[in-house]
Amino acid sequence: MASASSQSARRGSCQSSRDVASQPSKVGRRKWTIFEVGKLVEAMREMVDAGVYKADNGFKPGYLHFLEEKMRASCPSSGFKAKPHIESRVKTLKKDWTTVHDILTGVRHGCSGFGYDNGTNTIVASDDVWVNYIKNFPEAEKWRGKRFYYYDECCYIIGNDRATGEEARSAADYLNPTNEFVVDLSDSESGGPNTVNVADSSGTRPVRSETPEATSKGRKRLFTDSRTTIGEYMLQAAEVMAVEIRKSTIEIAKAILDDKDRREAVVAALEEVYGIPPIERAIYATKLAKGNELMVGFLSLDPTYRLAWLQRMFPDVM
Repeated sequence: MASASSQSARRGSCQSSRDVASQPSKVGRRKWTIFEVGKLVEAMREMVDAGVYKADNGFKPGYLHFLEEKMRASCPSSGFKAKPHIESRVKTLKKDWTTVHDILTGVRHGCSGFGYDNGTNTIVASDDVWVNYIKNFPEAEKWRGKRFYYYDECCYIIGNDRATGEEARSAADYLNPTNEFVVDLSDSESGGPNTVNVADSSGTRPVRSETPEATSKGRKRLFTDSRTTIGEYMLQAAEVMAVEIRKSTIEIAKAILDDKDRREAVVAALEEVYGIPPIERAIYATKLAKGNELMVGFLSLDPTYRLAWLQRMFPDVM
């Protein structure tokens, strides 16, 4: 009888152990503190400055190990590992920054009227602006009054990973927004079966190439020739754009040569940057007005990135 009871107890113990094992483990899952997130952002900025792990659209393999080493040094008691802790947090940081950035810059739905308060680390806007925006994007409601720390730092770290609107356009698009190359390999009455037409969308610049016979080899060669022609157009477009950029830069520099005009341009631009106290704004204006290169560099930036740029260029001010 005792033996039966003992066996029953063992079976119950085993069943209990299996039940516990089947439950999802929460070990290692906890919220990050503001201090820890700040240290992570600091490590990411150091990583970007070093340029070792920065890629065109994100970070190169090995960056998580780099961040883990930095977090181990700055937050030794956190126990954060590259995976899943740091990887997950970086993804969340990118996702949150993207949402906040889209709200502030009006990327989505052409919104306007939003600003970022560096004092409270929140998005600021009138009630009407918020209501209209949330109607179109309900998921944005969480950021109404919610703090998002390190926005400017994230603009510097993550901003270049996103190419939208003008940033995503090719060199030819800058010169002629409607320009498109059309490669027609179909049989047509005007071109015949052995003709490849490469033209822009207006049809005003056709490039024709003919071969003796319509074979697959001939078509392949024709398409290669058309790609070469397209490449030449793109190269020419890039060269023209480079010349135009240089001209624009020179014109901007000439326009602000006068000290008075230069200072007025700086002050006007600085007033659009949220979160800079009046005294520090005056200091920035004085520093920027010392040279045309600094002025042109500052004015050419997207207003969203100007504060991060100022902090980077003049760390002694703040």
